[in-house]
Amino acid sequence: MDYGKLALKRIEELSDYIRLKGKSEEKKDYSVSAGTGSFSLAKGEKSGKVVRVLLDDDGDLKIKFFVSVSGSDCLVEGTLDGQKLVNENVSGTADVVRICSAVEKGIHEIGLEITAGATLAVSSLSITAEGNIDRTCDKIFIDADKNGTLFLENNLSRVAVCKFVNGKKAELYAFYGVSYARIKKFSTKFYLFVVTETGQAAVVKIAEDGSDVGYCYVTDGAVCLDGAESEDGNITLFAGKNNTSEIFVFDVTSGEVRACSSFEGGADEISVTKLGHGYALVTRNDDSVYLSVSEGTSADVLKEKFTVSISES
Repeated sequence: MDYGKLALKRIEELSDYIRLKGKSEEKKDYSVSAGTGSFSLAKGEKSGKVVRVLLDDDGDLKIKFFVSVSGSDCLVEGTLDGQKLVNENVSGTADVVRICSAVEKGIHEIGLEITAGATLAVSSLSITAEGNIDRTCDKIFIDADKNGTLFLENNLSRVAVCKFVNGKKAELYAFYGVSYARIKKFSTKFYLFVVTETGQAAVVKIAEDGSDVGYCYVTDGAVCLDGAESEDGNITLFAGKNNTSEIFVFDVTSGEVRACSSFEGGADEISVTKLGHGYALVTRNDDSVYLSVSEGTSADVLKEKFTVSISES
């Protein structure tokens, strides 16, 4: 047997297999959809959807806007990054597809809004985007306080604060460039604990009726932020960084932020809850989850602690 020829034949077979495997695993277009159920609109009322997509590379983006209404006509506007792709009056059904060429790599926002010319029933309103889209971009983080009526949606650095009005979701605020956000209600006030994409941590005071927003800077270099009400009615803040966690006091009356102390150990995520005279903290760092308990107002004195490590088999 000629082992040299056999080896060459085997190498050729492996080369063909690798080429075929590469072709079969070529990246295919991925689609993301978002829509609403049925609802009604009074004359002049607006309703819409926003979809954010992350393109892995430059390329074409196929967008489908779909609206189905009964009653009277409505104005339908579809946009990509604020540029109008659809602007027409519709009675019945609108099923419009737009091919956007050479869309740049990165995050893009697609919007669909309808304005009722008279009272009408909306049976469907949806956006579908297809293209070289990152497969994780349709994941939306939602947070709410059990004592409140507001909730937030975080999708690709866009945080929307929402509430339900007459059975319909209404956006009160939208913030961009936010990598981390949580919402809580203390007394009668709502607070967002946010970290921007540049690592700036801040407390955002928000009014339930959408009338007012206040922004209070906390620190730089942060990854995550959360807070719990202290015994004097202020808020104790915990900011997780890469290697340390820092503690601050937020004066709810003046908006002043005072640094208190810090302890070793950073965090990718953090959640804090009032516990007796102290606090219970749950933090995640990489694949490990930690529970820490503090006593008294010295929130950096961690008494009890256990770790859960998560690994893939």
